[in-house]
This record gives sequence, structure tokens and C-alpha cells, in this order.
Amino acid sequence: MVMSGWHWFRYVIKDGPNQRERIEALRRIAGVLGLETRVEPAAGYASLHLWAPLGGAAIKADVAIRLVTNEAPTDAAEMPDAD
Repeated sequence: MVMSGWHWFRYVIKDGPNQRERIEALRRIAGVLGLETRVEPAAGYASLHLWAPLGGAAIKADVAIRLVTNEAPTDAAEMPDAD
């Protein structure tokens, strides 16, 4: 049985002198992998949300982001499609 759905990651990036660069690095990696992102600004931080299909794409996204930016997701969840 192949499970379909999405893996969701959220990265909380605190305000600071390199916040914009950190967000852009995450977005560039997601773009190379063909993944969708959304940024939500808030007081004192920004949240970057990233979605990857369950399976290999989610693993590749997580590994690539950790290796290139040294960022780890603040939250993550699997969201299977409803059957």
C-alpha cells in the first residue's frame, strides 16, 4: 500500500539581522526541490511553512535544509490524504 499525502514542516525564524537571508535560503532549497512554501510574519519572528509529498521528497527536503542552512523544523506533521 502506497500512502499519499503531505508532510508539513514549520520553521520559526526569530527577528534578527539575518532573518531575511535565512528565509530566502529555505525558500531557494524548497524551490529547487519543487516544493511549496508560505511565509507568515508575526511579532518577533516569521514562520516559514513547507509542504512535501509523503515519502522520499519529504526526507530529501528535511535533509537538504538541515545540511545547507543548519535549520531544523520547529514543528512537523504528516497529513495523509483522506480515502
